[in-house]
Amino acid sequence: MPLSLQEIAADYEAGATSHQNGKKLADGARALWDAAHAAADGQVGTVLLRDSARRQWGVDVRRDGRGRYLQLRPIGIDIERFRASADGYQPAEWLPITPLDWIGFALLSAGTHGPGGHDEDEELVVQVRRLLDRMVREAQHHGLVFDEDED
Repeated sequence: MPLSLQEIAADYEAGATSHQNGKKLADGARALWDAAHAAADGQVGTVLLRDSARRQWGVDVRRDGRGRYLQLRPIGIDIERFRASADGYQPAEWLPITPLDWIGFALLSAGTHGPGGHDEDEELVVQVRRLLDRMVREAQHHGLVFDEDED
C-alpha cells in the first residue's frame, strides 16, 4: 500500500533515509525539504512527468509574490498549459491546490531541471503522478488555461 503524501513529507522533514515501509527516500532528503521551503523567490525546480494517459508534462515549481504555485506545460501534445496555486492566487483562473500538494512537487523537483527530478523515491513519484492526473482532469474540466504570452 502506497504511503500518503503527508507521511512522505514527514519523512523528508525528519531527514530520514527510508520511509516507514523501508523504501528509499531521495538522497539528501532533509536538504530537499529545506530547498522546497527556502524563503527566496524564484524557481524551486522543474520536473518532467507522464500522467496516466502517457502524456508528458513539464512542471515548474515556483515561489514568488504570488505565493507557491506550479506552471504545468504539456510537452508535444495538443493540451493547454495551466497554473495551480497553493495560496489561493486568482482562484477563478488558477487551479487551487493544497500546500501539501505543492510540497510534493517541490520535493520531487527541488534543485533539478530535468526529466525525473528525484525519481529514486518511488513513493513520492507515485503520489505526485496521482496529483498530476487529478490536476489535469480538474484544469480541463474548469477551462483553466493561459496563453503563451502570459508569465
